[in-house]
Amino acid sequence: MKNQKTSDVVNTFLKIVQIDSPTGFEQGMSKEVKNYLDKIGLKTKIDKNGNVIAFLEGNKKLEPYMLNAHLDTVEPGRGIKPKIINGWIKSSGKTILGADNKTAVAAILETIRKIVSEKSDLQKRHPLEIVFTTSEESGNYGAAKLDYSKIKSKLGYSFDVSSVNLGDIMVSAPFYNRIDIEIIGKSGHAKDPEKAVNVLPIFAKVITKLKIGRISKYTLSNIGIVKIGEAVNSIPGNAIVVGEVRSTVEKELNVVTNEIVKKFKQEVTKSKAKVTVKITRENGGYKFEKDDEFVIKTVKVVESFGLKPKLIDSFGCADANIFAEHGIKMLSVADGSQSAHTFDERIKVSDLERLSSLIYELVNN
Repeated sequence: MKNQKTSDVVNTFLKIVQIDSPTGFEQGMSKEVKNYLDKIGLKTKIDKNGNVIAFLEGNKKLEPYMLNAHLDTVEPGRGIKPKIINGWIKSSGKTILGADNKTAVAAILETIRKIVSEKSDLQKRHPLEIVFTTSEESGNYGAAKLDYSKIKSKLGYSFDVSSVNLGDIMVSAPFYNRIDIEIIGKSGHAKDPEKAVNVLPIFAKVITKLKIGRISKYTLSNIGIVKIGEAVNSIPGNAIVVGEVRSTVEKELNVVTNEIVKKFKQEVTKSKAKVTVKITRENGGYKFEKDDEFVIKTVKVVESFGLKPKLIDSFGCADANIFAEHGIKMLSVADGSQSAHTFDERIKVSDLERLSSLIYELVNN
């Protein structure tokens, strides 16, 4: 779809949201983005995980900046048909729009095209590493599997914040532990309960002793998956329990995680069952202080657009968490999109255009 009355960034967005790219199926987007960057003269590669990586020269005396967005969407994200209604870009209503995160993809591409076409003085601009990642919506695996030995940036911007005002800035995100627990009993027929080791009562006792939800202003916990039983006349001899703990304080994250594991183990030892536990650190956390030089600089640029950016503390995890683990301080700036992951997902045409202009100013200051 191309409309001569719309801007380049809008046309790019309308085109790429029609490329199916649910998590795990980003190949078409990877190729499209590489082709776009190749055509404007950048040396671009797709790594073995589908991430698209490019570099744009600048003043070697200035710190390189990373620009990041992710290529994948959630489902239902196939056959997206965008439309513009009263200044808003929306989907046909049967799918998500894909504004998360293709608003940022389009805006970054347009920014790079503009810089290249202007042939501006390299001495005035930071060198740029452009990284478009895959599988952000499910585990941040694209970012996790990047070859960081080839990444030079220690500062950067991503644009993966929705449902707040354009230009708001995420300054913190939590550490995240996933907990996989299996209670192993012995199944049996319901007519012979004495021959079985029923895991259901064990789980029931543990869950009543756990504090789930908001633990403190820093920490959340959740049990999201419970699989027990196979048939109405079968005594359940196995339970799969998957939970998570998120915290902006790493010490508290570990305390709460260990407490959950302790409760399960204590209850299982009272029975004839066994328990296995696996704790996976899915994401590290990060926090920028208000007086951080990079935050102050970014706020000033955003304010120059007449915006009043709020500094947001988040309990969500994204690629920026992975980058933080590798020593890259990424500020995630809100892209102006609304209602991500829903049929009502949308972005104002004017906000998409301002996002592109904002990115341009961020990398030229």
